[in-house]
Amino acid sequence: MDPVLMFILALSLPLMFALLLVGPIYGGMCVALYLFYGQSVKEYFYDPGSIIDLYGTVYNYWQINHELLGFKDFLLPVFGPFALGVLLGGYWCYLFVKYIKNIFHI
Repeated sequence: MDPVLMFILALSLPLMFALLLVGPIYGGMCVALYLFYGQSVKEYFYDPGSIIDLYGTVYNYWQINHELLGFKDFLLPVFGPFALGVLLGGYWCYLFVKYIKNIFHI
């Protein structure tokens, strides 16, 4: 393999791996907050700090009122997309590593 190409791949692979891992998780958080809050949360989708804080607020609300909230009404719409994002991110990272595991052999 060309050393220049190997250098470019060595610099770009960590970024691609991070995007494959974090992207679905962030998307799952956005979907969950949209299902919980509706249209009012769409303005925060481009600010990751606000989305994480807002999702933490929803999690704290669940911690305080967990006996009053139902599975189908609260848990599935709020934690389902996030869990799916975690699983999807892990699976995409597995496929990515499986695909590139032999790329650096000379």
